[in-house]
Amino acid sequence: MMSKRIVFLLVLTGLTLSGCRHIFRESRHDKQKISFAGGIGLKADPYIVKTAAQLAWLAELVNRSQIDPLYGGKFADKFYKLGADLDLSDYNAESNNGKGWVPIGNGYYRRFSGSFDGAGNKITGLYINDISSDYVGLFGCICGGKVQDLTIETTQAGVSGKDQVGGLAGYIDDGSSIKGCSVVGTVSGNVFVGGLAGYLRSGSMTHCYVDGKVTGTGNSVGGLIGRIEGSIVTNCFATCTVVGTGDFAGGLVGSVSTAFIEGGILPESKIENCFATGLVDGAAEDVGGLIGVVWDGSVVNCYAGGNVSGTVHVGGVVGNVSTGGKVTNCVALNNHLQGRNSVGRVTGHSYFGLHQGNRAIDGIKVTILDGIAGNNRITGQSISVTKLQQQATYVDMGWDFSTVWQIDEGNGYPTLQKFMDSEYERRQRL
Repeated sequence: MMSKRIVFLLVLTGLTLSGCRHIFRESRHDKQKISFAGGIGLKADPYIVKTAAQLAWLAELVNRSQIDPLYGGKFADKFYKLGADLDLSDYNAESNNGKGWVPIGNGYYRRFSGSFDGAGNKITGLYINDISSDYVGLFGCICGGKVQDLTIETTQAGVSGKDQVGGLAGYIDDGSSIKGCSVVGTVSGNVFVGGLAGYLRSGSMTHCYVDGKVTGTGNSVGGLIGRIEGSIVTNCFATCTVVGTGDFAGGLVGSVSTAFIEGGILPESKIENCFATGLVDGAAEDVGGLIGVVWDGSVVNCYAGGNVSGTVHVGGVVGNVSTGGKVTNCVALNNHLQGRNSVGRVTGHSYFGLHQGNRAIDGIKVTILDGIAGNNRITGQSISVTKLQQQATYVDMGWDFSTVWQIDEGNGYPTLQKFMDSEYERRQRL
């Protein structure tokens, strides 16, 4: 009899341990048993997410981290991987009291610090309408985490929040890495609003893009990122319309600065090998085709091509460059720039900022409504359309066409090699 009990206990223990790979609970949405599709949350064996319900469960586990030691503390820093495309249309205006999707890490003290690999999959139907909350996006707050290879498509209504709002994440900090991600759709909020991320601090972003529309009623609104502090952004672009009511609106980034931390200052921000081609409509100061304002940091080998309008400090590439800012080997390809005063083809206003090797296309129309051009604007060296559609022009400026850029000479301007066979390129050919 004792031996039978021992066997029974061993079998029960084995079932319990194996069950850790597929932890489940009852869903609030469909009353079905939910489990990850596989994995144990390690780098070598990540949890696999194959359904929208599993992703929503992941959000709940992370968001309960401070109040539920069984779930939150265990899952916020694990490894996850998408095993299929996901449709979030069930998390719409009829769910969550009309607010839709609940962000993964929906607060600074409920942040996601793990790794999420989209594995080239797409998440569609993202809808959030939570204009009273900060940290809004598919992820709310990512600190010390990593997200890669993920495409997000919002609904027509898109993602709406208060401050720190982005399609992928509202706030990113603490050495986080974002790579190979994109957002197609609509994002809106108040302060620190970006198509991909609202706020990027002490992190990096590469090979990402946004296509759609970004709107902000406060300051720091950008097509890709609302605000950057102490971060590196490379090989990214935005083709979206940007509408900013407050200061600091840019086709790619709203505002750029160095991040101050306890005991020192983070390395300066750097934006390199990036471009923006969408309309930038700013209703206030410091508006640029690429960046609204650069207080500290460098902008290298970038270009902007959209029409830009604002009030004061309006630039084809950057609206305003302060003492610690540097703009080097960048190109203004805009058709029309408009502002009340201080309107420049490259930079609208420079307060002891460094400018070197910048170019501007011949024939940019500059409209100055108050008739005051501004003594500190940067116009850049004029260059013809023909030359700007030739690779040699950019090679002479130090641009890399062996691994970064490509151009169809005579038919357009440079694009990034990384996106040659991307979802964006395929949609452009339709």
